[in-house]
Amino acid sequence: MSDKELTPVEKVQRLERAALNSSPEEIARIYAELGKVELSARALAFAFRFRDVECVKALVESGASLDVPFTNYMINTYGTYGDDFCVTLLEKFPKHGIMLFTVVPTILNYPFKLENGTEPKPQPFEKRAETVRYLIKHGEKAGFSAGELLFYAIVFEDEKMTVELKRLGVTLTEKRRRMLTEKSGQNDILIWTSFLERSKTERFVPALSRLQRELGAKFHNTKGIYEAIFDKLYIPENLRFYLKNFDKPTPNQTNILKLMIVKNSIAGLAFAESVGWLKHPKKRDELIEYASERNSTECTAWLLDFKNRTADLAAECAKAEKKQERELNASPDSVSVLKTLWNYKKREDGTIIINGYKGDRTEIEVPAKIGKSPVTAIKSEAFCPYQGGVIKKTNGRFLKTITEITLPASVVEIGEKAFAYIDNLTVKAPRGSFAEKYCKEHNINYIPKGD
Repeated sequence: MSDKELTPVEKVQRLERAALNSSPEEIARIYAELGKVELSARALAFAFRFRDVECVKALVESGASLDVPFTNYMINTYGTYGDDFCVTLLEKFPKHGIMLFTVVPTILNYPFKLENGTEPKPQPFEKRAETVRYLIKHGEKAGFSAGELLFYAIVFEDEKMTVELKRLGVTLTEKRRRMLTEKSGQNDILIWTSFLERSKTERFVPALSRLQRELGAKFHNTKGIYEAIFDKLYIPENLRFYLKNFDKPTPNQTNILKLMIVKNSIAGLAFAESVGWLKHPKKRDELIEYASERNSTECTAWLLDFKNRTADLAAECAKAEKKQERELNASPDSVSVLKTLWNYKKREDGTIIINGYKGDRTEIEVPAKIGKSPVTAIKSEAFCPYQGGVIKKTNGRFLKTITEITLPASVVEIGEKAFAYIDNLTVKAPRGSFAEKYCKEHNINYIPKGD
């Protein structure tokens, strides 16, 4: 079969084998015989990493490009999401994905062997730097962006390539600057949050410090970004960096403090004390109880010592007694009490819609009235632990533990996903009520109220 009779996938395979094994002259000849090659970026990537600049030139001058359309066809046929294959110029890069996506060839498995039976060896830095200098001069033709390579060199901590690119006057692209410092498109945010989530806890600050200095501005912050880095914030250096270098940081102090206890981070608790996170007696005592329940001996001892060092026990006792007296005098269905349990809104028709639950019980009863206004609706995702695909900022993790919700007959409207992703939920409601019908339509475990 001649090269022109090959299928599109076979042409891609042929070019990749040539990029790995053939001389520059043979590469150019083979490319000309193949005609149109719908994915040449991986062949270029192989030449970047394993061959010299002459092989790269042969490919680029023949028409090879790093540009890869982000289409279902390319994803299904070649397993590529339009990745930036320039990362193969770096000393190290993820073998199973840049951020979310796959750079590793799906046709030629990595690591693979050359036609002579040996494994290809990456070119030394000097050779890769020579290729970079060529690509900078012919970037438009090759679909190459030196600014993108600088971004990856920084986040993957390739110091040599970073220094070389800076020496050549390369700066981050405007696209990357916007992605890191402003509200970006969904794909960019997914890529960035995926990198943050996958980055090693101990490399969080080193990887981001250089990038932040390059930007000269704070990183943009979102709920998704916070959730992606949450598990790294028990380390004081990481938490300090987040608070200082992300715009409008949104730390859930209680959740981070509990994470510090889970990770047995005494240093984290000491940092929390220094920034005033432990000044409230109720929070402090709840953490002592939490640490004790988890048998975290060191954290329990540290928190008890902190209490002994800082607490005015007499004043705290008097304050607690006053609060208890107010709570005892308040009716359980008073507006003041219900406001502490429910996030709700009064609608134009005078009825109440429940937007969320703020309490700490796993068995909940939705009130029939708040004040004189009837409760008639449950908002979409009101009890759902997730919001927009990520754990809710406030009590998302707790909502997953709810086991029972009792609804009054007055509820005649329940929004989409109001009870989604609560694994062991039972809903109680009067027979014949709207809630009963809703549960049966959405396969939610239902028990008649009062039975």
